[in-house]
Amino acid sequence: MHITVTGATGHIGNNLVRLLCTQGHQVRAAFRTTEKSFVLEGLPVEQIVGDILVPDFCNRICKDTEVVVHTAALISIDGDPHGLVHKTNTIGVANIVNSCLEKDVRKLIHLSSIHAFDLAASGPVVNELSPSATPHGMAYDYSKVRGDEEVRRGLLGGLDAYVIHPTAVIGPHDYFNSYSGVFLRKLFTGKLPALIRGGFDWVDVRDVVQGISTIIQLSSNREQTLNARRYIFSGAWASVEEIAEMCAEISDRKKYYPVFSKQVARIGLPFIRGYAALSGTAPLYTRESIDTLLHPPIQISKSKAVQEINFHARPLAETLKDCYLWYLDNDFLG
Repeated sequence: MHITVTGATGHIGNNLVRLLCTQGHQVRAAFRTTEKSFVLEGLPVEQIVGDILVPDFCNRICKDTEVVVHTAALISIDGDPHGLVHKTNTIGVANIVNSCLEKDVRKLIHLSSIHAFDLAASGPVVNELSPSATPHGMAYDYSKVRGDEEVRRGLLGGLDAYVIHPTAVIGPHDYFNSYSGVFLRKLFTGKLPALIRGGFDWVDVRDVVQGISTIIQLSSNREQTLNARRYIFSGAWASVEEIAEMCAEISDRKKYYPVFSKQVARIGLPFIRGYAALSGTAPLYTRESIDTLLHPPIQISKSKAVQEINFHARPLAETLKDCYLWYLDNDFLG
């Protein structure tokens, strides 16, 4: 089968490309900058470099392909001051949907996010019928809602489309400082100055791409509604303190971390930003990343994915150990 993957050098994208190659598919890897092409070195793929905000580029990558898996996105935990989050996650999706319809692509699988749901308003259990994020919340969250609406438009136009909502994705082959990856590396090396009370659901990137692979094989005779075509890919809930303890045990690097409430952490944000500016790094803790941590815990249900596509999530401890070994082997813990 000929499959096009956008965002092919990203964390989910490159893991998916690797899996599809082992399965014998013809893969077209689309990504934005040549500087990241080393991620795909040695893989038997067609590489196309360009920007999904350019409709002609989307037409090129959607031509003569059976399936498009759209993983390209811009994640932000610090607003959208330049409008690029909205452009990438909404207009970019619209361009891909238009090209899929124009080029008669058989199937589109769009990688959304669990943050397309209003987690705070969903009650103790989040599922595919939970309310959507609103424009009054995080810019990133609402950009994913708007992107999902573009996929709904494609469905109404006859496109065989699916939407995936992964939780916090972690795992090997994380080359470009995903927020979750930076967080784990700081815990493995003992360089995180403090913890914030709260937690989240964590899912292995390899389980996410295996789920995508299963959807690629699904027949098209399904209800043409977005709710019928969307799946939450979740793993295991863990608090930040639990994650820190597991990382310390794996790396054999014990450290005491002060733990602050979200309210206290917000007060300290100006100092965090100042330190980040002095050290030349992006702050890991921002107002939005602090708000993302949930307390008390909620259940993010993968029941629909388990029942309908046999989705499987491996134990969190296994994922964290594999992350540590991959970071170690690739000199990310120096």
